[in-house]
Amino acid sequence: YKGGNVATLTSGLVPDTKPLAITFQDAYGNNVVENPTSGHNYWKFYDIKSVTYTLDGAMWGTSTDVTKATKLSDTPYGVTLDSTNTKITFNNNGNTVNTKSYIFVPFTVKHKWGELTGYALVTVNVTPN
Repeated sequence: YKGGNVATLTSGLVPDTKPLAITFQDAYGNNVVENPTSGHNYWKFYDIKSVTYTLDGAMWGTSTDVTKATKLSDTPYGVTLDSTNTKITFNNNGNTVNTKSYIFVPFTVKHKWGELTGYALVTVNVTPN
């Protein structure tokens, strides 16, 4: 997993929905993408079977350091995944987000040699005035 932001949501009057898409790199710096436009098909080479996201164990923080984050379920915000677990929706439930924040969404990638787990980082921008 390459890390970095996978989606940016805005805290506003209406819920904001964005697709989740993590970017993989193998130990040699090769991009592992589902439908490469050029080069070797590492997705096929690693035999990626599935990429799943869950909100079980999701975290909320004001920095990109997950060790400083708190449980998402302890916040007043509403966060959901769609039925295919590929889109995330943020609803501030009438609360203001005063500081740029981050949702850490747990993911699992199943491949030929086992599983890779981690957090997909989703940015939540402050509530506009």
